[in-house]
Amino acid sequence: MASLGDILSITKQVGIVQETLSGLPVDGMPSALLNTFNDDFEGNKGSYMRVLGARDTAKFKEYGAKGHTANPEDVSEEQITLLSSGEEKAFNAMDIVLLKGGDPGNIARLETKMDNERENFIARFTNLRISAVCSVIATGKVSYDSDYNLLPTDSGAFNTIDFGIPATNQGDIDGIISASWATATTDIPAQVQLIKRKSVTDTGFQLTTALYGANILTYLAKNENVSAQWAGQNSNMSDEILRGNIPQGMLGIRDWMYFGDAYYIDSAGVKQFWIDDDAIIFIPDVTSAWYEIGQGTTPVASTWDMQNGITEALNSISILRGMYGYAYVDQEMRIKWAHGDCFCPILKNADVVYIADTTP
Repeated sequence: MASLGDILSITKQVGIVQETLSGLPVDGMPSALLNTFNDDFEGNKGSYMRVLGARDTAKFKEYGAKGHTANPEDVSEEQITLLSSGEEKAFNAMDIVLLKGGDPGNIARLETKMDNERENFIARFTNLRISAVCSVIATGKVSYDSDYNLLPTDSGAFNTIDFGIPATNQGDIDGIISASWATATTDIPAQVQLIKRKSVTDTGFQLTTALYGANILTYLAKNENVSAQWAGQNSNMSDEILRGNIPQGMLGIRDWMYFGDAYYIDSAGVKQFWIDDDAIIFIPDVTSAWYEIGQGTTPVASTWDMQNGITEALNSISILRGMYGYAYVDQEMRIKWAHGDCFCPILKNADVVYIADTTP
């Protein structure tokens, strides 16, 4: 990357060429996964209550007789430690000299470059949030290695937060996917109906959303049982199919969302995709009843001047929630940007997520 000094030596500049766009795709999942927050955490620790809803029935009694004694509520408190992230990015002392002493035209160009670098720097933290959410929904876990780099699986992890999606909610979904969706005669509608029934009877939650991989549309389009449902449907549904989308409401699932483009770039520069081409993730409507992003707090100093004593230094500290950022000049006269976050996507009820392999 060119330094500010290199930029100053350029006699003509036509602006910044954006080789790749910053950011990661988010349109393949419900927006609520990124903005359902819980701000009750102080520091990086907290808890949430886990309760069981009532799905049994009240008892009959003889008219006029005393009522039966009901069982106490089954309530547990789950402890969780949030994830923390933080990085710094610096310009050296010569950069400051050039900015302070340059002509207005050069300064404007340098500021444009600095703004672009700052935006890219901050985007990496947004990318981390998006990727952590994808990881939780796609695997039920968030993992990182000994260098604190996000991992696509828990293989080789230094630390893993595992929310415990049941084994019967993964793969063939407790034997429900008994035949491959790649086979044209497989009764896909019946399998989806059984997965929906399993969710309702196991948890009480209705499955409304399917996040699907690259091969799922092809499997549905070639399936004899599904194509019979598509035949003679309204033009809007046909248009969706022609555009390469699974029509909304298909197989009793309200929202079909293509999740096959969800990815991030790992520390080795390799694209890591969050869902297999043959996979579907079924979830209910996103609510705080089963999912939220916990946001913790971080102390941040507004000054580095300690000459006036501890009390004044403490008074300069702000407690910031979630993502934070600031800039300062260190003792080596380098401008530094600092950015960080304290958060974690939380599966409060991992039983409501189903990660299906359609070709077991």
